[in-house]
Amino acid sequence: MMSSPQKLAPVSFGEKVLINGNAEYKYLLPEYIDVAYAVQDKLEKAVSEVTKHLIKTTGINDLCFSGGVAMNCKLNGVLQNIDIVNNLFVHPASSDAGACIGTAFKIASDNGDGPRNILSHAQLGPSYSNDYIEKCLKTCKLSYDKPGDVSMIAAELLAQGKFIGWFSGGMEMGARALGGRSIIAAANNESSKNRINKEVKFREMWRPYCPSLTCESRVSRPEKCLQFWYWKFLFCFFFLC
Repeated sequence: MMSSPQKLAPVSFGEKVLINGNAEYKYLLPEYIDVAYAVQDKLEKAVSEVTKHLIKTTGINDLCFSGGVAMNCKLNGVLQNIDIVNNLFVHPASSDAGACIGTAFKIASDNGDGPRNILSHAQLGPSYSNDYIEKCLKTCKLSYDKPGDVSMIAAELLAQGKFIGWFSGGMEMGARALGGRSIIAAANNESSKNRINKEVKFREMWRPYCPSLTCESRVSRPEKCLQFWYWKFLFCFFFLC
């Protein structure tokens, strides 16, 4: 005799329960983890099949991926590893926030205009001059100094196991930190991920981060990378996702 499937109660935002004597997020209970795994597995299989069908139908092996589902880093890694996908581009402003961009291109195309604006970077948000930032620091009576070689000092701090709040140029469009407003740490320190989650972002330990490397160093990494060219860095979005 088969038992009926267990019904899971909806989980409220931030809801916690006691797990082994510790207050943990309710969705980390085994039964909720099983559901999350099953949904992710079905999603990857469904999108992979749709992708293969589109490539075989159109004969185009370069995939441009956007929309809310494109924010799923693990799925992006699966798509990148499909043997018939030559190149994968994921728009940095995926989700509803970037839908207006595609809509504008579609309407322009339908009306005989074919704009082709190459997205060379994602720093299209607000930016602030050094003078403005210095004025704010003085207004708030905060101590500061002006280092000569910021990159070298940042590298030294990272080597010491420190975390850095990197603020440079315009803010990135979209939900991902791509070097304009980023928390950075040394990727060769295994404790970095857990420490940032616990001490800085105050979130679950399983949350991943994106490692990055210089373009010149890419040859030393045999894994296929989902590329976003930004300054002289290649961001590999799914090594840890």
